[in-house]
Amino acid sequence: ENDSTRLQALDTELKNLCATWGTWLLALDAEPQPFYRIDAFVWWDGGWRLTTGEITELGGSFLGWRDGPRVVFEAVLRSCFRDGALEAWEG
Repeated sequence: ENDSTRLQALDTELKNLCATWGTWLLALDAEPQPFYRIDAFVWWDGGWRLTTGEITELGGSFLGWRDGPRVVFEAVLRSCFRDGALEAWEG
């Protein structure tokens, strides 16, 4: 069932699903997460279906992005200490 129209619709559905999860994460904490991964699954069940598998912080793969770990983990550390806590902790 190679249907380019349905594939495009699934792509749109996935983008909307991810936007909804991103809004939900912001509702939990007004500070945006520096990094999160959303696993989505597409399968055939008499028609193409899409669902979320897992949402995780810091569980993503960098897939060959050489600077990924540095960029992401620096952002995570900055977010941990964004309220001046780092300066207070360092004394």
